[in-house]
This record gives sequence, structure tokens and C-alpha cells, in this order.
Amino acid sequence: MLAGSLGPSQSALHSSYFINNHIPAAALRRREQISALSISAPQHLCVNAPAPRSLPPMLPSRPIRDLSVCCVKPSPPPLCFSATLRRCIKASQPDSNSLLWKITGNGLTKASWLFGTMHLICPSDYVWTPAMEKSLASCQKICLEMDMDDPEVLKTLETGMQSDDKGIKEFLTTDQYQKLLKFCKDSLQMDLSRMPNLAPMNLEAVLLMRCLPCSIPVSYEMKLMETAKGTGKEILGLESPEEQLSVMNSIRPDSTSIEILDMVDSFRTIKSNFSQLVNKYHQQNIAALFDEMLNSRTYGMDDAVFLNDRNQKWIPRMTKFMKANSIFFAVGAMHLYGDQGVIHLLRKAGYTVSPIH
Repeated sequence: MLAGSLGPSQSALHSSYFINNHIPAAALRRREQISALSISAPQHLCVNAPAPRSLPPMLPSRPIRDLSVCCVKPSPPPLCFSATLRRCIKASQPDSNSLLWKITGNGLTKASWLFGTMHLICPSDYVWTPAMEKSLASCQKICLEMDMDDPEVLKTLETGMQSDDKGIKEFLTTDQYQKLLKFCKDSLQMDLSRMPNLAPMNLEAVLLMRCLPCSIPVSYEMKLMETAKGTGKEILGLESPEEQLSVMNSIRPDSTSIEILDMVDSFRTIKSNFSQLVNKYHQQNIAALFDEMLNSRTYGMDDAVFLNDRNQKWIPRMTKFMKANSIFFAVGAMHLYGDQGVIHLLRKAGYTVSPIH
């Protein structure tokens, strides 16, 4: 996306991903509530979407009804970077586009793999190649951003999310709230007035879901978990539930409320720009994905919390896991690229990280 355009926000992506992939019990209850908002919910798979490409063997036989995390919203003006800084960043970055990377060297006896996900995506844009399938089959364990297969982890997350959050109505003026009600009813066929206590973060997840051109998206994380269960592979996590909750708590509900109003004003543009983002993901162009994030708002606004700090913490944990087993790491694609990206940090730590096509 060009500078000044409406681009992806890491806080929006992460909050939606967190809600819809990490907390099954709480999410089920919230989704039952959210489903009550719909005046007329579509039942077919895709709306105005191209015919689905061939899907990977790991896709389920029944639809996944998770809310989307792969969406965008308006962002602040970009910070101007010098040409020299941009050249320095790009000079240290991967020289080939790929979502899948092989990790070797630095004393490893077995190769591990790094895969960049888009946490939820339409079936027609799902990327899964024979090389990805082969890499997954060859690994001994699967590592996600968090171990969603651990009941204690899920319990901690669910408890942490049961806060006294105020509803979206509490953060808006009467006129703003009426404007939001009208938008949801007229444009999204949602009766928001039936849930005045819906927290801003949860409402944002619902709105962001509508950025997708399909009614039933799929989740890489959920598919990988299904594969793990089917093959007996252990699921690992790079973060604790407390760390995830800390990231979520950094999202201010009043800021989220303003972002929701911005979405209302620019919803069509957001949907169009998100389509461009998905195209870059389908092209496996992680550099373009990173640049869109970099150019769409002031760099540093929340990158340290949502990307850089987390990436730094992951490297020693990845090292520990890889020394003992061959691991298939699957994290959001935005974490891969950049001078603080996982690929660069692994190389800096002494590993050979090579693209796989």
C-alpha cells in the first residue's frame, strides 16, 4: 500500500487472532452472542469471490466459523524514512519471496522450518504447496505463537479475557453511536443495538471479518492443530498466555473505538486495500507485506509491542526447541521480514535460513 493509504494494523490483526483462535470456550459463547446480531447471515462459502483454488489435504471436511484476523483499518500518516535507511534494511533481508523457510546450521542435527501464516483467510486464497506439506510431514513437532492445545493455557486466557470491559457505547458520543448503529444495520445487516455491552475489541473483530470476500474463512493455525492431532505431533508455543494477555492489555478500548469509527467512514476502501494485501500474501511476497505495514502508518507506534519485542523473545525459545527436535514453526507472516524480523534474527544468531519454493 502506498504511503498514506489505509493499511493493516498489528493491534487489529493480533486482537482478532487472539480472540478467535486462542479462547475456544469464551469465543464460542461470544460467537453465539455475535451471531444474534445478524439480520441475514450468508450461508454460502464465498461472496463475489473467484472459484477456489485447490485446497490442501489438511483443510477440514466441515467449515470453520472463526472470526477473521486478517483485516485492515485506517492508520496514521507514515513516518518518512530516508532512502539510505531503506536501502540498509533491504540489504540485510531475504533475497527470495517465500512463505516457507528452512532453518539449518549452527549445530542443528535436523532441519527445522519457518512458515508465515495469515491467521484467517478465504479458501480461495489459501496457500499450501507440496513443499509445505512435505516440510510439515518431516517435522517432529509443530510450534505456533502459543500452545492452543494445552487446556491450562486456554483456561488462563479465558479467565484473563473475562474482564469488566465496557461496551462500545461507553466510548462514543450519542451521535457517534447512532452513526455506528446505522452503518452496521444498513451495510452489514447487523443489529448492534441488541448488544450494547459488546466490547470494542470484540466488535472490531466482527467488523474486520467483513473485510473478507467470503463468509467462512479458514485458519492455518486450526488446520495445523488438526494435522498435529491426526499425526500425533506435539504442539508447542512460543509465548505464554500471560504474555499474550499483556499484548492484548496494551490495546486501549477508547483507541479501538475511534478506529472503529474510522472503519465506518472508509469501509469500502479498507476492503479494497485488504484485497491487495491478500494478493501479496498469495504471491508469497513477504517483503511487500512488510512494506505495506511500514508505509501505512507511523512506524514504531505499536510495532515494538506486536512485532519486534516478541520476535526478539522468540529466538532463544526457537533455538531451545530446534536443538532437541525438528520443528515446523508457524507464525504470522508479518513477523518474518524486516531488520527485526525472525528470518534476520535467526541468521544473526548463526543459523542458515533459506527460502523453499
